[in-house]
Amino acid sequence: MAKMGVVAYVSCMDTGPPLPAHLWDGLPPEAQTLIAALRAEVTDLQARVPGLQYRIQELENETRQPAGQPSGQPSVRSPTFQRRPPQSRCEGAAPVGADTSPSERLRELIHQSPRTLGKPRSTWTLRLLAEVCFEIGIVGRPVSASTVRRELRRLGVRLKQTKLWAPSPDPEYALKKARRDRLIEVAAKHPDWVLGFVDEVWWSRLQRPRMRAWADGPPLKMHVLTAETSDPDPIAICCYGMLRNDTKKVMLRFAENRPLSDNTVQFLEWVSQELREEGKKRLIVIWDDASWHASRVVLHWLAEHNKRVRREGGIEVIHFELPAKSPWLNDIEHYYRHAKKMIVELGRKLSAQETVERVCQHFGCPLLPYLKGVETATV
Repeated sequence: MAKMGVVAYVSCMDTGPPLPAHLWDGLPPEAQTLIAALRAEVTDLQARVPGLQYRIQELENETRQPAGQPSGQPSVRSPTFQRRPPQSRCEGAAPVGADTSPSERLRELIHQSPRTLGKPRSTWTLRLLAEVCFEIGIVGRPVSASTVRRELRRLGVRLKQTKLWAPSPDPEYALKKARRDRLIEVAAKHPDWVLGFVDEVWWSRLQRPRMRAWADGPPLKMHVLTAETSDPDPIAICCYGMLRNDTKKVMLRFAENRPLSDNTVQFLEWVSQELREEGKKRLIVIWDDASWHASRVVLHWLAEHNKRVRREGGIEVIHFELPAKSPWLNDIEHYYRHAKKMIVELGRKLSAQETVERVCQHFGCPLLPYLKGVETATV
C-alpha cells in the first residue's frame, strides 16, 4: 500500500525536485532511492503513452511564461483532451464520426457488429468495447471495462436479454397492421362499439412456463411432469378467449375438443349476446388467419347474423384478419402468457378441474358450460 501511495504521488509530479530540501533530506536513503526509481519509471511511461507529450510541453510552456504576461491573456496551448489518431483501423469498419464527442462515438459504435471491425464475435462485451475504443481513437489511452460500463450507464445503454424474432411472411403485413391500428382508433371514439382480440389457447397440465421466483438459498425447483395412462383427464384443455379493448377484461369459454368452426360460431353468438345486454351496437373482432376463423361455416354465420341485425336490431359483428404469423399484433397473447405463470403449481400436476378453476379465478370469469362443437370441414 505504501508503494502504491508513492506511485500515485510521483505520477503527478514534473521533472523538478520531488520534495522541499528540508523534507527530502529527512527521508531514509531507502525511500529516496525508491522515489527516484519510481520517478524514472513514470518518466519513461509518460514518454511512451501517446498524447501525453502535448501535456508535458504545455506544462513546460507555462513554467517558462514571463512573469509580466497578464494571466488572462490566452496562450498557444494544446487541448486538454487529445484524440489519439487511429493506429490500426480495421478494414471494412464503418467510419465512426470524428467530429462528434467521444460519448456519441461510443453510442454509434455499439450499433455496429464487432465482426465489421475484424473481431471474432457478433456482440459486444465491455472488455471488447474498451479495446476497440482505444484502437479506433475514441479515447487517447487504454481504459478499463468498468470505465466503459459507467459511460454506457450514463448514456442510458443497458445490457438486455435478446429476443427471438421471426418477421411475418405476409406481403401485406404493413397494410394490415395499419388497418388494425386504424380500427383500434375508430372503436375508441365510439362508446357503443367494442373491439375484441380473439384467440384460442391450450391450457396444458404438463408444460412448464419459463419464470422466476424469489428463493432463500437454491432456486425453486419445478418438477418435470409426464403423462400417465391412468390419468383420466386430458393433457390440455382448449379455450376460446376475447380481450375487450375498452375494459381490458377477458371473456372466456372452454371447449370440449379443439378449435372448430362450430365452436367459433357458438363463441361469437355468446359474446354478441353478452354485449347486446350492455347496449353495445357493434363488435369488431380481430383474430389470426386460422382455418376455423375463415371457414365457410363461420363466414356464412357472420353474413346471416348481420342481415338479421339490420332487420331486427342487435349487435353487428365485423371481423378483421391479422397478418400471417404475427401473434405480437394480437394483444390477448400477453394475457395468456402471464396467466400460464399465475396458475402453475411447482410440485405437482393439476387436474383438469383445478386448471380451469385457476384460469377463471385469474381472469375473474365465471366457469360456464363447455362449448360442444361438431367435427366438420373447415373450408
